Amino acid sequence: MTVVCTSSINQVGNTFLNWSLYYLNGETENLVIREDMSYFYNQLPESPLSSKTSNAHSHLKTHREGRAEFDKCLEVIRSQPDQNRLYCLYPKMQRILTARKHVDNGDLSNALTYMLQDYASIAESCTENNVKLIHNHNNNHYRYFYRNRDVDGTGPDGIVSKTILEQIIRYIDWVCPEMRGQFNNCENTWDLREALAIGMQVTPQREGEFTDYSQPHFYLEATSLWFDGPHVIKNIMDYCGLTIDQSRWDKWKTVYYQWQEIARLPQLRLTRNVHHVCQCILNSWDHDLIQYDLDIIDESFIQHLLIYKHNTTIKGWGMLTFPDNTKHFHDLLEPSFYQGLELRSTQEI
Repeated sequence: MTVVCTSSINQVGNTFLNWSLYYLNGETENLVIREDMSYFYNQLPESPLSSKTSNAHSHLKTHREGRAEFDKCLEVIRSQPDQNRLYCLYPKMQRILTARKHVDNGDLSNALTYMLQDYASIAESCTENNVKLIHNHNNNHYRYFYRNRDVDGTGPDGIVSKTILEQIIRYIDWVCPEMRGQFNNCENTWDLREALAIGMQVTPQREGEFTDYSQPHFYLEATSLWFDGPHVIKNIMDYCGLTIDQSRWDKWKTVYYQWQEIARLPQLRLTRNVHHVCQCILNSWDHDLIQYDLDIIDESFIQHLLIYKHNTTIKGWGMLTFPDNTKHFHDLLEPSFYQGLELRSTQEI
């Protein structure tokens, strides 16, 4: 029996990797463990790509929360009649609402620390239980996490959002409930953009501070999977002690290139150039913005960096969309006048 655990925090590619291991190992079905630890075997799809979302979520996976549920999943696997096959687990961090129950007074900062420490401890369980561990981290082009690719579960307020924009707004309302009142209840596009720019959560992509690299593992730099998948997947299969089913190799490569286009490249187009975009705006340099296909979330992300990193904001009143070229921002900039904001250093953002 081979058990593989893929872990990551806000990274992309684990579901596709999970499917790839099963598919290239010649499996026709995979074990899926529910929250109550009941389970079923899912017929492995020929392609995990979803027509409804920009990801590989047509593949059903075991995606339980935290160390305790991870260990319970291992018990379920050990109870399976077939002990000569592959089992893959993709654990996620506990939800904030769950973690707050484990810290004094439900303190948010302590809850976040608890979540990270609990998730990092899964590495110890992998070592103790002879599970092959893959750390999926990014230290290259995918610099920031400021928007989900798809609507993802229940928000911190306990409400399920219908769109990504609604999800971001609900987060801001939860963290800073007075924000709407300061921006005319966000009734206009420009007020909403400015409120999002100030209140949105922009997280520089860093490796978890509690990640334990002393445990046996395969270190996967995330963008290497996105851009060099055929080479990387062979190394991962070797690490896991798995043999590639050559009859499936060409089909896998076709699916990989499709996944690369719909799930990976679009998200990098703005984040990999965003600091240059900001410099172009500040200096009225010539840079085409049409190439990024910006929506209001992307525009707010750019304005967020201008405010927090460069102490500059945009005169956005009446502006439905950004100009199509950064050289047109010459008369649209002014010093940031917001009260109580802390500027962030280059290291922080």
